[in-house]
Amino acid sequence: MKSVQLLELTLKRGRVLCKSVYYTASDGFDGEFHCAFAPGVHRLVGDIDSGVWAVSYLLSMYCHTPKYFSLSEPPTVTVNGNTLSLEEFARFACYLDRSYPLFAKTAPVCRLIQNGLRRTRSGQSLEEVQALFGISPERFDRPLTDMGNELPQAMAAVAYSQGKDVFCFPWMSEKRLAEIGEKLPPLLGTLDRLGKIVLLPLGPQAEKRLP
Repeated sequence: MKSVQLLELTLKRGRVLCKSVYYTASDGFDGEFHCAFAPGVHRLVGDIDSGVWAVSYLLSMYCHTPKYFSLSEPPTVTVNGNTLSLEEFARFACYLDRSYPLFAKTAPVCRLIQNGLRRTRSGQSLEEVQALFGISPERFDRPLTDMGNELPQAMAAVAYSQGKDVFCFPWMSEKRLAEIGEKLPPLLGTLDRLGKIVLLPLGPQAEKRLP
């Protein structure tokens, strides 16, 4: 299947235990819910338990942490008009948090990206991906645990090298957004230009501070 140009999600009542390295929250849906996403950055604004995090977490982590989901019936996921199970959809999506299995590896970032490029046979060079995501040379050969405020860029670069099309962020508060600082807007711009779908759950105060 070609890259994701239209993603639709339909589900009914359910609860999700959403987790990141910063927060844990019980989130979910009280009735039938439908959303659709085209390539671009989608700001999902709401409190930590308002449902916005549940959308991002469901699409990216369902097959990795199924015990965290209690759904009244299986959701319907449609990609470019084709209905997929959440397990089938997993190959398109990633969760930009260290809890995502792809980011649990201890190898240097440059090696993770190189492995991804070899796997997908994209034709891009390691240096091109480094420049594309603005990863500094002094951090490129470090593991993800040592990337500091360049961690989101590094995770996105690793996922990009693996051919991911849907980039799901964990929910972010105003404080968490401030910790990432000036690194987030350029990353969002890069993913937008690449034609990726980005789901960005934000608290109301955090959304006001994002350009």
